[in-house]
Amino acid sequence: MSDMFVACLGLKELDLSHFETSNVRSMSRMFFNCGLTTINLSSFNTANVTDMSYMFDSGNFSSIDLSSFDTSNVESMEGMFNFCTKITRLDLRNFNITKVKNISKMFYKCLKIKTILVNESLWDVSNVEAKDMTFGGCLCLVGGNGTEYSMFHQNGDYACIDKPGQKGYLTGVDNSTSISNVKKESSVEKSVYNIGGFRIIPRKSGVYISHGKKVIQ
Repeated sequence: MSDMFVACLGLKELDLSHFETSNVRSMSRMFFNCGLTTINLSSFNTANVTDMSYMFDSGNFSSIDLSSFDTSNVESMEGMFNFCTKITRLDLRNFNITKVKNISKMFYKCLKIKTILVNESLWDVSNVEAKDMTFGGCLCLVGGNGTEYSMFHQNGDYACIDKPGQKGYLTGVDNSTSISNVKKESSVEKSVYNIGGFRIIPRKSGVYISHGKKVIQ
């Protein structure tokens, strides 16, 4: 399926729900310079794919559904999202990259991307050999613990989950809960007032004022 929809600039809609992809080995440059703004690949079987290099390179995408992707046999993700300048968030929680050797320019020039979600138990870069300019130009990118993009860390050295004691550009999600960055709310009770302006603890149904807003209980 390499180069299948290359430079289809006028393409606005594409139904891939019936594509049989279980025997496909390469999806390199499949949607290179494609005119689609969104794409749903939830029906794709990618279990045997080894090459996803430049798959979405220079695409017009604002969102990509990658929820069904099986990347356990992929060896190259070079330039996979290269120049996807409109994407603000990527959910790669199901990406298993234990066999990936090349992530060079994987997110290069994703100028608006802010968040990249990955699964802590699947995101393993120990076999990565090439990682040049992985995050080059990702000016808005922030890791899950607040690490902001820096021109001094554009290569794959920050292709890890951002957490205390380890700086990275990725946001980790726990495999068992699929919840990340949980913040505990203050136990202090919110101020609530009745219509007359008296502070109360509402116990009955009625109309109250909470944080400047009318609340019906």
